[in-house]
Amino acid sequence: MSIQNFVYDFKNELKSKQINLKTTHLYELIAAAFGYKSYGSLKLKTVPLYVQSLDKSLAVEMLLKRCSELQLDETIAKLLIEKFHEFTFIYTTKEECADIVCQALDNDEFENSQIFQQLQKSFEIYPEQSVYPYLIAQFYCDCENNFSVSTGMQYLYDRYLQGKEISPTWKPDLEQFIARKKKNERFKENYVLYLTKASQLGSFPAQLQLSQFEIGGDFEGEEVLDEDEYGQYSTYVPHIEFELAKRGNERVLREIFDKVTLDNYGDLKKITDDELIQAWKWQKFALFLGFDLAKGNYQARAIDENGNYYDDDVGGPIFLAESGREDIHLPKLSSDQEVLVANEVKHLIEFYKNLDEFVFDRYAHNSSYVWSEDDWDKEEY
Repeated sequence: MSIQNFVYDFKNELKSKQINLKTTHLYELIAAAFGYKSYGSLKLKTVPLYVQSLDKSLAVEMLLKRCSELQLDETIAKLLIEKFHEFTFIYTTKEECADIVCQALDNDEFENSQIFQQLQKSFEIYPEQSVYPYLIAQFYCDCENNFSVSTGMQYLYDRYLQGKEISPTWKPDLEQFIARKKKNERFKENYVLYLTKASQLGSFPAQLQLSQFEIGGDFEGEEVLDEDEYGQYSTYVPHIEFELAKRGNERVLREIFDKVTLDNYGDLKKITDDELIQAWKWQKFALFLGFDLAKGNYQARAIDENGNYYDDDVGGPIFLAESGREDIHLPKLSSDQEVLVANEVKHLIEFYKNLDEFVFDRYAHNSSYVWSEDDWDKEEY
């Protein structure tokens, strides 16, 4: 039962008892019963999560206090508590849901776990909420092995597909290989399915995760980097790249800026008016974030014949390797262009400041996982 249906049924029950109650007051009482000062706060901070029964989840004292504040008869609160026995949802934050999901990720039988079934049921009742398919997808994610199985059995598997005889010695191992392969294929299919559903419902983290998987199975969001400090290239589709830039991703911002201002040889090109506006827009946004896109990262270093840093102790031929680029000096904007850029930067800053986006982190509570800068881009969002 959704909260709207619950409110409708309860108001009808009150009418049958000759009790009139404003709908807005009822929503406020419901919010208080779940521990929130207002329904607006509950709606903003939480999502409904299916449960079979509320048990002791209600904040009864807060409900009675809110009833008194609204100058309502305490009888209404008591009737509401009784009615809550029919209610099958609690209200929890997305982060609290994610914590429960993290605890269940290592369960091989996760599809039978309580949280998995709660998310499935919640999504059935609230199909417009992207958080449910987004979290469900994390159960099927195989970020360690990328849905692959050991290739050691591939030869026997190929023989099996060709209908050739398999030695009894290898049959048990082959059967396990086939079972794992089928399981991985099912997990991969569900992973893409639920990420796609969440993406279609507007979840950018789901769109990003799906995009990363489609371009190479990179689950954790790193661009492909070369050895230069800022030299990188991404294979993001344009709208994903643009959304990452809006979220202040430094690597993507640097890449966009360089693509707009430099030619294929890394030299400043003759840029059009539109390109000049784009370059200044991202430069001013980056300066607001605390870094300078125009500042160069040129460096020259000594290397050996194998391309490694030169070691005096080893000796041998020495070569000079240059990388990066010099500072970029953008042409000035006209007065009209200044106004246009200022307006666009203002919108970017407003978006960035108001961004409140839920991103699932499977390693948030895993103390055995050792984080390093090579593993994660601190500016991902």
